[in-house]
Amino acid sequence: MPKFQNQNGKITDLVSFYSLPSSVMGHTTHKTIFAAYLYYYVAGSVSVKQLINDALILANQEKFDVFNALDLMHNEKVFVDLKFGKGDGNLQYYLYNWKCADMNANQIGLGIFQAAFTAGIVIPKPVSVCRYWHRSLNPRKLIDVRFSHLSNKMTMARTIKLYKLPDAPATKNIREMQAKDVPQVFRLLTNSLKQYSLAPVFTSEEEVAHALLPVKNVVYSYIAELFREKTT
Repeated sequence: MPKFQNQNGKITDLVSFYSLPSSVMGHTTHKTIFAAYLYYYVAGSVSVKQLINDALILANQEKFDVFNALDLMHNEKVFVDLKFGKGDGNLQYYLYNWKCADMNANQIGLGIFQAAFTAGIVIPKPVSVCRYWHRSLNPRKLIDVRFSHLSNKMTMARTIKLYKLPDAPATKNIREMQAKDVPQVFRLLTNSLKQYSLAPVFTSEEEVAHALLPVKNVVYSYIAELFREKTT
């Protein structure tokens, strides 16, 4: 197992997003919509609004066209303030087969099976429901491919101005996550997730490293550090 070394600065905040591009059919200029999806975040020293706005700026710097998110962790008002628009439907989470006994990998497919919950009639009540939201980063392209449209009494120039973002994040000492950050990120994230009744469980630093260490065109993770000022 890899060993991750701690660093001097205390990590106070985390924000991450992943890439999931979509193909554009029948367009002469644009072939792909580059979409970023909000992943994990922990706002420790700044507000959730500032942290997600920083994520928008960082995604814009990486040339994403749109930033998508789900209204989890009580963030709906933040989305409204940051000019997100509601998507066209809800996403419903179901738990299937969630109490199966542990099985060894070499037992799978060898005549030992466990039942999955399926039905051809009424699906049971979901354990959670959330809504999809999106925020334009490149409104000209999104309108051109008909992902979105100009609102009433809005011109293209006014729309571009409306969605314009600052050139740099507002959070101090924010930078791309590195391998040496994994131990602190593991503790920060797992402690944050404990406050929710339904949340993923990370059992090791290796799992966090696998999920969050940046990989170009796959996952993007950023942390903010708090350094103690030296006095003389």
